[in-house]
Amino acid sequence: MKAIKFYAWEENYAASVVRARIIEVAAIFKFKQLQISGVVLGRAGPIFGTVAVFVTRTAQGKPLSASQAFATLAVFQTLRVGMVFLPLAITLLGVLFSNVSWMNRIPAYTCVHLKI
Repeated sequence: MKAIKFYAWEENYAASVVRARIIEVAAIFKFKQLQISGVVLGRAGPIFGTVAVFVTRTAQGKPLSASQAFATLAVFQTLRVGMVFLPLAITLLGVLFSNVSWMNRIPAYTCVHLKI
């Protein structure tokens, strides 16, 4: 840090850190936005599915009894939990694979730079 201040590179260094941080924050924002969208769609999917089933059944002119309606609601309710966690599980698997690939590169990186 003293070398950066001594040679008056502090402003250039700070500007490069700010640029890198802006790129990083934009990537994190996009990632979180996609993650939240997946959870919202996962929650809304069974609701739209239930509505589509009821609309299709009534549009075909078939009667819909209370027992059929409640059974259908129960099936779609059980799907809701899985649909909420599916996008989150896919995201976490991606993070896991990314971290494992990074961990596999660490020994090679340290051996080369530390001359072990």
